[in-house]
Amino acid sequence: MILLVFSDSHGTTYGMDEAIEKENVVNGIIFCGDVAADAEYLRRRYPNIPICAVCGNNDYFCDDPYVRMPTYDGIKMYVTHGHKERVKGGLTTLLLNAKRNECSVCLFGHTHQSLFETIDGITLINPGSIRSSNGTYARLEIINGKLIAEIKRI
Repeated sequence: MILLVFSDSHGTTYGMDEAIEKENVVNGIIFCGDVAADAEYLRRRYPNIPICAVCGNNDYFCDDPYVRMPTYDGIKMYVTHGHKERVKGGLTTLLLNAKRNECSVCLFGHTHQSLFETIDGITLINPGSIRSSNGTYARLEIINGKLIAEIKRI
């Protein structure tokens, strides 16, 4: 299973399109917020790819929730934008929420800085911002319940 994780597109969708085309096979997309209209764009453009999206701090009229906890091939994930967990000031609240909800992976955005780190058994992944011409995203591959993740540049 191949999942692409995007965040902080802020109204610019070409980087997401480029990443999806570049990856060839995509089984799902996770959008960590900012801007909700970009998640809607993905839903319209790629109707055969399941989209999991959350609202960010710039999403004022968003139908998606602030947090989702999907499970992919046995791996439960905590998906959020990160502003409500105040990730710019540290990752403590994010880690506590992921642990409290028994999630082994936490996906978030908001800082525009990519991150791939494991703390206290929780794998934290921030894809960075996909907005710019050298934007970043995360590629997750799940094989037999094991996660292989990398941050990629478009």
